[in-house]
Amino acid sequence: MLSLLKKTGDKASAMQPAWHPNFRNVEHLPDTKAVRTAFFVNGLAVLVAVVLLVYTAYKQYHLGVLSDSVAQAEQIIADNKPTSDAAIANFRKFQEAEKEFQAAEALIGSKLVFSDLVFHLGATLPPEVSLNAIEYRGTGVNLTGTVSGSPEKASGMVTTYLEQLRKDPVLNKLFPEVELTNMSRNTAAEMINMELMLKFPVPKAVPKKK
Repeated sequence: MLSLLKKTGDKASAMQPAWHPNFRNVEHLPDTKAVRTAFFVNGLAVLVAVVLLVYTAYKQYHLGVLSDSVAQAEQIIADNKPTSDAAIANFRKFQEAEKEFQAAEALIGSKLVFSDLVFHLGATLPPEVSLNAIEYRGTGVNLTGTVSGSPEKASGMVTTYLEQLRKDPVLNKLFPEVELTNMSRNTAAEMINMELMLKFPVPKAVPKKK
């Protein structure tokens, strides 16, 4: 009987863990972690800052390149603006002259196209002759130009060119008369200034109805 009670007590005491008071202060204990959590937080913050810095620097560089390209394009535009303005002004003069030629075409009833006339005059122009202006003057077309060479040779070339215009089969249909209206010698430049008039045919008067 005593042996049974003794065995039961020993078994109960073996199942109970030993108890002792815990006097540890957790707040004052040293950190035993190999890598602290704050290290990862700070490292991540530094990485984000570096990435933003690199991105900002790249954007600034890209904006600088674009600014230089825009500045170069603006400089090219500024350099070409006088030539462009002159071309636009000449084109407007061309359009105005073409309108006048179209009005003359309607007046005389002929098929006169300004661009065709200019191209034809340029294609048949002798090497010694230069045309400075082609101007419509109501009754015809005035040609202003120069002929290079010695006075005798240039004078003969003016006469030759005048006859060429008079015998031109294309111009003869549009301008039955071609006259030399002015010729002056330019001794300093060794050339002769000339003005020729291509006259439109005089429109026939329409008889009045009785």
